[in-house]
Amino acid sequence: PLAPGRALLGSTFIPNDADNAPRARETETLLEDLRRLFPEIRIPADNIQPWVGIRCTTPQRLPVVGPAPPQA
Repeated sequence: PLAPGRALLGSTFIPNDADNAPRARETETLLEDLRRLFPEIRIPADNIQPWVGIRCTTPQRLPVVGPAPPQA
């Protein structure tokens, strides 16, 4: 759970990219979408904390769920 007054906004997907550094352009795209959909929401710049998470997916971008098979 997030702290009171906190929200989580995401996400983006860049194929074949394992870089785990936040990108300003991706953050700005999410904020532009938020402003377009909910113009009444204002987020002070010092409240924005970008982060990156790498998720395993199938080639069809479906999530991988369950234990991984044993390594050969």
